[in-house]
Amino acid sequence: MYNLLKNAGSLTGFKHSEATIERIRASKIGRNHSEAAKLKIAVGSVKALSVLAINNNIGEVIEFISIRKASKFIGKHYSYITKCLKRHEFYKGELFTVKKKIIFKNGRHII
Repeated sequence: MYNLLKNAGSLTGFKHSEATIERIRASKIGRNHSEAAKLKIAVGSVKALSVLAINNNIGEVIEFISIRKASKFIGKHYSYITKCLKRHEFYKGELFTVKKKIIFKNGRHII
């Protein structure tokens, strides 16, 4: 069979059969990414936003590669911290303040 797809090179509208879905699902059972692989995925993500968590008591600054990593460390839901960063440019909790990491390239402010 040829020309099953409406648009060449696009899988838009294509559906796998139930048997194929089961084979794909079975092949993925027990496969997990290592922590190193997860870190590489997060670093390479276009959507990941580096943030700084500042300990309010001692002033220690911890850098995180994403809001999700920071929120897991702090113990707050990532969507709440994301909303705070969008509205106020920071999240201030009892123990930590989270701010976007400001990146400079060639003397110019990027984020």
